[in-house]
Amino acid sequence: MKNILSFLLLGFLTFSVNAQNEFDEAIKQSLENYQQALLVKDYKTAASHLHPGIVEKGGGQELYSDILKQEVESYNSSGIKFMDYKTLPIGEVVVAGNELHCIVAQETTMLFGEKYFTGKEHLLAASMDEGKSWYFVDLKTFDKESLKEFIPNFNADLEIPSNPPMQEIK
Repeated sequence: MKNILSFLLLGFLTFSVNAQNEFDEAIKQSLENYQQALLVKDYKTAASHLHPGIVEKGGGQELYSDILKQEVESYNSSGIKFMDYKTLPIGEVVVAGNELHCIVAQETTMLFGEKYFTGKEHLLAASMDEGKSWYFVDLKTFDKESLKEFIPNFNADLEIPSNPPMQEIK
């Protein structure tokens, strides 16, 4: 009897995890494409992975790619270089009007002078086509209220975690 209950519980947990994460691979792939574009300084491609509502209200694709470039150049002139990104577990996907939303965490590795640092950052992942493609919003520059200005259907049930301080890698 114990074996049957264990088997049923394992099956249920496996089904729950698979059902909850049906979009994981699509989100991870889109996020990795965005991250890679940032690392190789392909700002037009990076801008194409940002939420269209943010890009539109931010002046369009061309202007937003310039904004990304200026941001990275500002970091570089301060002696900070982005070295790597790692996608962390993806949060629960929720309906937000005609979009799907979730919070995605990423680990960022940076070189500051001769020291490496790592930190955790959060992004909003959004899909406008039922999960086939995903777009992102860096949440360090937005809170729930400001997101609603750019993304009117933002699901306020999503909690935006704060980013912990960067830690030196020793």
